[in-house]
Amino acid sequence: MISRRVIVVALAGVAVSPVAFAQPTLRPVRLLVVRRPANLPSSNCAAPCIRGSVYDVGDVQGPIAPAAIFTSHRTPICDVIERPWAGNAPSISAVPKGVYAAKIRTDATKPWMETTPSRAWRIEISGVPGGRSAIQFHYGTDVKWSEGCFIVGRLLDASTGGGIGANYCKVEGADDALAALRSAIEGPGNDRTRIEVTVADSTDLFGSGATTC
Repeated sequence: MISRRVIVVALAGVAVSPVAFAQPTLRPVRLLVVRRPANLPSSNCAAPCIRGSVYDVGDVQGPIAPAAIFTSHRTPICDVIERPWAGNAPSISAVPKGVYAAKIRTDATKPWMETTPSRAWRIEISGVPGGRSAIQFHYGTDVKWSEGCFIVGRLLDASTGGGIGANYCKVEGADDALAALRSAIEGPGNDRTRIEVTVADSTDLFGSGATTC
């Protein structure tokens, strides 16, 4: 019979590979916001808001452009609405197209976040030109909730023609949309500390290739 002491000594001499205890590699979170042209006969220089959708593109390697290639076979996580373009002015303008780093925030800075804690979860992008800060994707019901941020939900009026009606800049299901966005970011295998958000246009929204009206 082999004694317990012999077994312990034998195991002590066995080299255990660090690979056996290595943590699985987490992938960065990559989101794509595709903003759509305004309903005719209006334009995004005249419409009261800019509308778009958010996609999970974490499986894509390299630059995410042009946007249409990556969204034609994908289902959006949720829709978003922004303020119209106003020269990138703080609190009243949509943000320029670009690639931004983002982080999760859960601190309750508004009364409605304190009342419903799940609504305090949001993401905030950084590096917006002009020194703009606190640009977030957060809960809301219409464009009036935005101070330069993205309001998440499902477009109440998803039509692509027929002008601009009373529901054009409104969303519904914001709680469900926020939960879906959170699930996409915090899902298994994702590194929630490395979030990248690309803001793009399905066509150039402001004409002549420039973000201006």
